[in-house]
Amino acid sequence: CRYPSDLAVEASRVALQNSGLDPKDLEVIISCGVARDVEEPATAYIIQQKLGAVNAYVFDIANACNGFISGLDILDSFIASGRCKNGLVAVGDILSQYVTWDPGSKKDLHMSSMGYTFGDGGGAAVLVKATDAENITIRARWFLSDSSYWKVAVIPLMDTPRRLFKSNASAIEQAALKHVPAGVQDV
Repeated sequence: CRYPSDLAVEASRVALQNSGLDPKDLEVIISCGVARDVEEPATAYIIQQKLGAVNAYVFDIANACNGFISGLDILDSFIASGRCKNGLVAVGDILSQYVTWDPGSKKDLHMSSMGYTFGDGGGAAVLVKATDAENITIRARWFLSDSSYWKVAVIPLMDTPRRLFKSNASAIEQAALKHVPAGVQDV
């Protein structure tokens, strides 16, 4: 695989096969990767073309770690509102391109250590409106955004000489300990 969309399409084909849907039956495609094939257009268009999903409304969201679950939440909301009856959430990421493989100092190693947990891969899920008899839905969800932590995990803009992931693992852990227990309890 050469592009993020290749990974997303491979996973999407498996998800479509498991769902029994033909790509032409898809009404929505949401791509939710961080890495993109090109800056513009949205990677979802490339996924749509590669799948032959000519009837789908497509768009990207980019939300790093929670992009896929955000995509599922959006698609579930589309289905619940009657906007569509089915759709695909797909991700393909080649995150190894953002990892500092040759840290020059202990500080560089510390600031890039979270990147060593990254991988290259794809995933996909098809959601279909359940019948009233099935009563299948996402039963609980919890989302929180705390912008005070935005600087703790960053991939710089394109004009930066080296677009490598930098993070503060201690601050990420502090954010998780601050917010996640309440979220788990809420759900």
